[in-house]
Amino acid sequence: MDTIIFLYYKHEIYVGDYYKEKIKEVKFEKADSWEVYHYEDFEKLLEYMQYPLKYNNFKNNRLIFLFDDIRFYEWLMKAKRYVAQSEQIYAERIEPMLEVVQKEQGRIIKEGNEYEEEADKLPAAVADIYKYVLDMDWSKYETTLRYELVLSPATLYKRKEEGKKQYLHVEDIVDLNSLIADETWVKKGDEVLEYDHYVKKLFGGTKIEHLSKRVNSEGCFYWHLPQKDDRIFVNKDEVIGVIDYKKGTREEMLGWCKKIL
Repeated sequence: MDTIIFLYYKHEIYVGDYYKEKIKEVKFEKADSWEVYHYEDFEKLLEYMQYPLKYNNFKNNRLIFLFDDIRFYEWLMKAKRYVAQSEQIYAERIEPMLEVVQKEQGRIIKEGNEYEEEADKLPAAVADIYKYVLDMDWSKYETTLRYELVLSPATLYKRKEEGKKQYLHVEDIVDLNSLIADETWVKKGDEVLEYDHYVKKLFGGTKIEHLSKRVNSEGCFYWHLPQKDDRIFVNKDEVIGVIDYKKGTREEMLGWCKKIL
């Protein structure tokens, strides 16, 4: 069984293919990595691995996804159809593994992918990361994409800010009474909250749209709201909830969130 490792770090994905006790770094049109800023970029990568690289929908492969941005996990969940034929799927944060590898190398990655002691880029350490990942005991990790994160569609406020007169002032005000009950079983398309989108026009007046946040999957919905001040409810793209397909316990969900967020 092939093991294919995806390393997502600073908007770049590096891919390693372990087969017959050898690791091969996958190349993309002579590049070592694939730039990913949005879901569409990630989807194009997976399509490229089907053709021209002929990975056959990753059939019977073990896939390991390591990432430094929680949005990548959301992209992976949206792309499940591309990896549905794989044998095993793991999705974990990359930072703890990078820290161990860096200590073994005696150097630390800083912002911009530079090492503290020399100006190597991250690709210089990719082979060491692959080796460390392959030596790990993956039996201790969750092998299915059991949880789905629900992110905020906008920065949501609890109330309007008075006195703002500038053109195109935009605010999104959450309807706190619209929040569904915690541990509700939801289906794809169900609303979990509603909010009003206010846009102040050029010549006075305000355009108001009533919008909602809908979920993409079925499962038990748990609220996971960050602590904010007395006005901000949540920032854009922050996690507001978690869907558990297996309907486990809140403690299990919180334990997973502690690792992944």
